Amino acid sequence: MLAMRFADEAVIVTNPEVSSVRDSSDRIIGMLDSKTVKAERGERVEKHVLITRYDSARASRGEMLSIDDILKFSRRPLLGIIPESQEVPACVERWESPVTLNNAASAPARAYLTRCVV
Repeated sequence: MLAMRFADEAVIVTNPEVSSVRDSSDRIIGMLDSKTVKAERGERVEKHVLITRYDSARASRGEMLSIDDILKFSRRPLLGIIPESQEVPACVERWESPVTLNNAASAPARAYLTRCVV
């Protein structure tokens, strides 16, 4: 709450799952619109959506939300998309450096390092 209190802009990070999108849209955006200094002054915090763990093949099979569905629900501009990869949980499980340092050639590392454009 303290970090968001003085925000001018916010990155809303979500996974392509209904519960994640709902929480980020309802709870986080609600807090940004009510618990920030800008909100108290009647101003708005700029908000952008960052989608993580996205797999276009799974989305096309209906196993996860599509980018369009996420953006319709959140009603915020897209900042970027980080693709799903087994490299990320593997780094966490092995207590290794973040994927951007551990394997800069991986799809998620490239997305982070190139400002999330995939």
